[in-house]
Amino acid sequence: DLIETSLGHEVAHAWWGNGVLVDYEKGNWSEGLTSYVADYLYEERSSPEEGRAYRLKILRDYATLVPLEEDFPLKSFVSRVNPATRVVGYGKAAMVFHMARRLIGDRAFWESLRQVVKEKLFERASWNDFAMAMTRVSGRDLTPFFEQWISRPGSPGLALEDQEAKWDGKAWEISGQVIQKAPFYDLNVPVRLEAQGENIDMNVLLTSRAVPVTFRTERRPSRLVVDPEADLFRRLDPSEVPPAVNGIK
Repeated sequence: DLIETSLGHEVAHAWWGNGVLVDYEKGNWSEGLTSYVADYLYEERSSPEEGRAYRLKILRDYATLVPLEEDFPLKSFVSRVNPATRVVGYGKAAMVFHMARRLIGDRAFWESLRQVVKEKLFERASWNDFAMAMTRVSGRDLTPFFEQWISRPGSPGLALEDQEAKWDGKAWEISGQVIQKAPFYDLNVPVRLEAQGENIDMNVLLTSRAVPVTFRTERRPSRLVVDPEADLFRRLDPSEVPPAVNGIK
């Protein structure tokens, strides 16, 4: 149905791309932002599960359609010319806005977008204008965040190692290490312990190869999961990508 699919995307372009113009020399942010505030937001508002499915599809498309040798930084994206440029220019960019929203919260995120419209309507804007607006509104410097996601090609790869569960007579202590492959990113990584009918969530700051995590619970643990809701832009482990025609290609 047109109203539930492409119409919202094109209406959003009235603001992002046609209202606030794109400084193409510094990268086209408008397709990612338009996808996020229209296509993605439809799914998120439908249900948390639909929102997660949309994010996971971006990550799976990235894993299957963007070989390492075809990856490129977002600051180089101008327009879609093949599947790889679509996934990076639309999907990765949407995830960058999603991660920024998680860092500063809903109020600051949406107010930042309003500020960009007020300041840049009918003028060219770059990724840096969004970084500056979010920094001012949130009081948190997002320049390093945007720099690593816009200027670098590729994405982090995450894993869990050294997982161990011990019962001390009163509670279970579950430990492990969150690992990322070089080159390293500064990441706020969600980690979840699933334990007999409950989920225990934490966020850990990962700035190098590894960071330890420890949980305690009286319930029997079943597993540890990194980024359980697909909130981070990353290159999925092959076990997270179901067989598909794109994977064969």
